[in-house]
Amino acid sequence: MYHPTEGGVYQSPAGVRGAFAGEIATRLHYRSLSHLSKQFKAVTGYSPSEYRKLQIMNRLPLDQVS
Repeated sequence: MYHPTEGGVYQSPAGVRGAFAGEIATRLHYRSLSHLSKQFKAVTGYSPSEYRKLQIMNRLPLDQVS
């Protein structure tokens, strides 16, 4: 599940960043990947795979990291 933070922004629990959706579903005790995917899309507006692609596209190249 996603936990609200200040300002109403949702954040995933520690230890799931970078994990595959199936691993996350298991770690968070979802009965199915489908349920996690539907809930994720309801909260973020993106499917887990769409969200992952956006994160990859928005990364800075190493030479631009301070």
